[in-house]
Amino acid sequence: MICLLFQAIGDNDFDFIDLLSSFIDEVDFPVLACNVNTTLEPLLHGKLQPSVVLDVGGEQVAIVGYMTTAVTAMVNPGIIKYAVPCTIWTVLQSYNIIICVTTQ
Repeated sequence: MICLLFQAIGDNDFDFIDLLSSFIDEVDFPVLACNVNTTLEPLLHGKLQPSVVLDVGGEQVAIVGYMTTAVTAMVNPGIIKYAVPCTIWTVLQSYNIIICVTTQ
């Protein structure tokens, strides 16, 4: 049995936004994207988390999901916007280990 602790999203995840929204509602792990602005897409607004912190052997490890500008250019530019992730880095500065994950 596989236990997922988080998932980053990629361009194909936005091909069917209704299915992505339903998927996020059903899973018991966070779906990560720190630099995607979904305020214009009501089905996704507020559902993506920028990061998650996991306890790994007593060490707090920050996992950050992000999308590259190349990926965000592939999705509907009128609805999903690329956002500069500067605010998340301020929060994460207190962690010794930060892992960034993306898909493409």
